[in-house]
Amino acid sequence: MISFPKYLDGSQTPTVRLVGLGNAGVNLADRITMASGLGLETVAINSDQQSLSSSVSGVKISLGPLTTRGLGAGGDPEIGLDAAKESLSEIEEALSGSDIIFLCAGLGGGTASGAGGLVAEIAKQTGALLVAIVTSPFAFEGRRRTSQAAAALQEIRAHADAVIHFENDRMAELTAPKSGVSETFAACDELLSGCVAAVTRLISAPGPLGVGLPDLLSVLNAGDGACLFGTGAASGENRAHEALERALKSPLLDRGRLLDDAGSVLVHLSGPPSL
Repeated sequence: MISFPKYLDGSQTPTVRLVGLGNAGVNLADRITMASGLGLETVAINSDQQSLSSSVSGVKISLGPLTTRGLGAGGDPEIGLDAAKESLSEIEEALSGSDIIFLCAGLGGGTASGAGGLVAEIAKQTGALLVAIVTSPFAFEGRRRTSQAAAALQEIRAHADAVIHFENDRMAELTAPKSGVSETFAACDELLSGCVAAVTRLISAPGPLGVGLPDLLSVLNAGDGACLFGTGAASGENRAHEALERALKSPLLDRGRLLDDAGSVLVHLSGPPSL
């Protein structure tokens, strides 16, 4: 059962932390930070010192300096886990006092796959609402990375209130067939950034028919932790219909088809006074 002891009655601003874990997770968190403009508190956690030093995050944790010497986990989840255990106290300190934690991780390698479950457990122990945003490898990356990603995803799901899972093979659905690599990854960043922005707005934005944290927890408590997500925005005379169409076309909803299997749905509408 999902619990949230730090009840927010609307008079407080929730403490929201965006946590990037591993090379891909740190990069994703950085891109979300720069694209969303939400002003979130960011934490970068990595065993690769070179990647960590270039991050825009305000707090940086170098995992397992004795275990990895700042050179990364080399694709080995066991080394990633050992490194996280070595830096356990730093992780606990960085995540304490959070109301909402977004954990970003690219699964399949060593650091995020090995440390993901432990970091998720620590995050949940703070009493925060934990939303994991994870990506899985391309099929061409091989069976080993695919297997490591699947195992890590199960460990993270055991602790997260919601898991938003994006398969890298579906990136082609986000852009035109002849789009460049950078344009395709930018579209993926925009999609996942929208997840963070939408959940943050949902909980913190005022309105005549507000949807708050208890509503979100009620929906998440009805499922198995897996979370489907779509967002859409539009302007003009037909904006409501167009925004809905765009939300349903999200690859994270399988173009709307996955709603047939959803046990519960939370819908959040926002707009100007003329809405």
